[in-house]
Amino acid sequence: MTFRNGAAFGATILAALTSVAAPIIPAHDHLRASGASPAEQGRMLVNELNCVACHKSTPDEGQLAPKAAPDLRNAGARLTPQFIRTFLKNPQAVRPGTMMPALLHGLTSDQQDASADALTHYLVSLGGPIKPDQAGGSASDVEVGRELFHEIGCVACHAPEGNASEFPSVPLTHLAYKTTVDQMVAFLKDPAHTRPSGRMPDFRLSDDEALPLAVYLLRDQLDNPQSKGVASESGPGLKYRYFEGRFLGREADLEKAAPKSNGVAKNFDYKSLTTRIKSFAVLFEGKLRVDVPGTYMFYTSSDDSSLLWIGDKQVVSNLGKHPMQERSGTVELSVGSHAIKVVYVQDAGDHDLDVSWKPPQGVKSVIPSHRLSVPGRVPMLPLASRAFSVDTRKAASGKKLFSALRCVSCHTMPDLASSTKSPPPLMALGRKSDQGCMAESVPKGRPDFGLSAAQRETITAGLVSAKALSRPLSPVAQVDQGLAAFNCLACHTRDDIGGPSDRAAYFGMRIDAELGDEGRYPPTLTGVGNKIRPEALGEIVMYGKHHVRPYMATRMPSFKHADVERLIALLPAVDSRSGDTAAPEFTSASANDGRRLVGTSGFGCVNCHNLNGHASLGIPAVDLGTVSARLNPEWLSRFLLEPAAINKATRMPSFWPGGAVAFKDVADGTAAGQHAAIWNYLSLGAGMPLPTGMGEAVSDNELLPHDEPVVLRTFIKDAGPRGIAIGFPERIHVSFDANKVRLTNAWKGKFIDPHGAWSGRNMKFNGPMGHDVLAMPPGPSVAVLASPEVPWPTQDHAYRVVGRFKGYRFDKARVPILMYEQDGLRIEERPHPELRPGGAVLVRQFVVTGDAVKDGTYLLAAAGHAITKTEAGRWLVDGHLSVNITSPNMTPVVRTTGGGKELLVPLVLSAKRATIEVSLQW
Repeated sequence: MTFRNGAAFGATILAALTSVAAPIIPAHDHLRASGASPAEQGRMLVNELNCVACHKSTPDEGQLAPKAAPDLRNAGARLTPQFIRTFLKNPQAVRPGTMMPALLHGLTSDQQDASADALTHYLVSLGGPIKPDQAGGSASDVEVGRELFHEIGCVACHAPEGNASEFPSVPLTHLAYKTTVDQMVAFLKDPAHTRPSGRMPDFRLSDDEALPLAVYLLRDQLDNPQSKGVASESGPGLKYRYFEGRFLGREADLEKAAPKSNGVAKNFDYKSLTTRIKSFAVLFEGKLRVDVPGTYMFYTSSDDSSLLWIGDKQVVSNLGKHPMQERSGTVELSVGSHAIKVVYVQDAGDHDLDVSWKPPQGVKSVIPSHRLSVPGRVPMLPLASRAFSVDTRKAASGKKLFSALRCVSCHTMPDLASSTKSPPPLMALGRKSDQGCMAESVPKGRPDFGLSAAQRETITAGLVSAKALSRPLSPVAQVDQGLAAFNCLACHTRDDIGGPSDRAAYFGMRIDAELGDEGRYPPTLTGVGNKIRPEALGEIVMYGKHHVRPYMATRMPSFKHADVERLIALLPAVDSRSGDTAAPEFTSASANDGRRLVGTSGFGCVNCHNLNGHASLGIPAVDLGTVSARLNPEWLSRFLLEPAAINKATRMPSFWPGGAVAFKDVADGTAAGQHAAIWNYLSLGAGMPLPTGMGEAVSDNELLPHDEPVVLRTFIKDAGPRGIAIGFPERIHVSFDANKVRLTNAWKGKFIDPHGAWSGRNMKFNGPMGHDVLAMPPGPSVAVLASPEVPWPTQDHAYRVVGRFKGYRFDKARVPILMYEQDGLRIEERPHPELRPGGAVLVRQFVVTGDAVKDGTYLLAAAGHAITKTEAGRWLVDGHLSVNITSPNMTPVVRTTGGGKELLVPLVLSAKRATIEVSLQW
């Protein structure tokens, strides 16, 4: 029922509900379903109802973890007076199932009114009265919010709209009377600020998500008669409709197609709306505010198709399947707001979209978000709102009453203390626990929680079993209590307890793929302490990291609370098995064997699994690039051997049925050796070379080293017109200047696109396509210094030759060996990646030969502002580059130069030959 004024709200609610609902405590229901003892169930109710706030506990009452009450220190800023007053008179009637006890029962109606009024003035004085809402809302917000509420996981704890559920739900009644959209958004973005118990988790909502979700929760305010006649306003952002499927060449069909999702976005950023890399489209619509009349130029740069309209005029057409390209158009605009629409269609390969403009007498730039708006937003006013002014005398009286009623026992107020009369300690209640607040008919002056007979019986069982209550819980029982308290079992199962149950229909997928229940349901917590690395558990649960199922619509929220930290620390101890964390010995050969097994020439793991953001060949299962950061090695080995023994519902096949080995020529031909090889390969993380069968998304001319190195000689940035680029499958690449005879850069990721040099020989210098570009020290690698103070030589002219390049030859692995002469020495340099624990490193192997070496001949290994020796043979340069030097009979030295530090290796030739290896990791 909906009420339009405060008097009707209070009177009708309290008159209509003559009986109150018992507190809804999902944690207790989970424990009861698990078969926990009555004492353990009683302990849970004591904790969740925060009994120890009044009935103080002693250190002998082991490991009680009471649930904290909401923080009321700024209550007036977020709660409406009409809600506070009515809620205080009878909490269970206003919010059936609430754990807030009734404190004013037993008083006459007039006494209740006076007490509630005084308390309301006091609480409103704390930061209030609540300010009018600024955000507003719309019917489209409600639809977006409704979809979010039923998709991301809210219905795991709260009842789905219009659907009854067998499992009790945390109540959300009468929110439209309680607060404003602005305050609801603030709460959804940071629940722990007002709910320190941590039971309401942080879903890490963006502004574009929190606003429509808040509007949905307060949707009755859109029909508030008190808002009628108030002019509609525009809100920031753009309406969007997101589609999945192939629309290239059918852009006009989008207007009639059914969107996968819709809502309001801040700007033309489509990437937060999809996880797909092909076959999707987005249509943006809104208003563009113009302050200066004149000719405006608009641009779209896209890969693939894009279109832009202003009003009814199509201004930009950038159609077709193509790499990133820009198109533009002009239109005359007057001062005011103009309709703007942008369509973007992605077909396959790379994808991106930029929308920009150039105002009259202005410069080209991204269209500012503050100039984009969505029409049709209306003010939202809490139901039964009316003007309220704090009466200081009533507020002072309410403050005293707040203390006298012992409200401060649960709701901390720094300047208030509880009544000096204290209830008996928890352990003293014993068999008298059927009295006071535990009585069937709670006497006046005692808090009435509205407990059911079953709840009173369960609490009594816990209190009567004094020895059980005082005895610390076992680690297993603590885990059970923690998982129940934070309602983890509403989404996850553990030992066949919990899970979505009758709300399974609301656990869906964001993409159209056949992954079965594994793609819809959160993973089981059975044995999670031996599955997940201890540090990763904390990062997953508390900090929103390692979420590896982007296809799953239900979102894993973040729980930050001291009790959660304790739970995370207990799980490995409870679940661990001997050797879980022991990683196999790493060798480059083993990692390469693992690469083969993961690829299509082995077990074909990439047929289903993504890898470091690269799409699988089929369904998009968990990204294997995350495995070593999350999982324990031995758990992975057990899972690979018998997947169904760990997860009965898994679609993961067994590749070693009964211990049989299919590839007897790989990794010693044993299951254990192959498990170790797969782990060693996956342990490379982001540095993994792609396995056979999985290619990168490439542009038309991008060179892709796959099974062996690729050499390109062309115009290269920093390497000049005689540049040599060498790309490696391990995704570390280098460039060499054959004119100045020096290695110039190393980088990670993608190799190079030579199109600029191949297209008409237009002297365009091609740069690295990847990331983390490491510039090598300027000048030659080897030089003779007349004295230790002489600066390292550098080239002062673009084409000055210091050494002499003698070409290159290939070794058996097709790695080019660069050959050059310097100061009478013959030098062969073999730069190549090498797989090491944690990823590939760049190894520069030098072989220096000559008849004699002059005093003062050095190899320059590294240069920077700061160089620190960390261990034997290893130095740290500028905090990010690790340098390891292997040089028999040669001792590296660090010297100070005018520009910083240099790491030098004095050359010593034995039998006219010196071998030096410099490994670089960054």
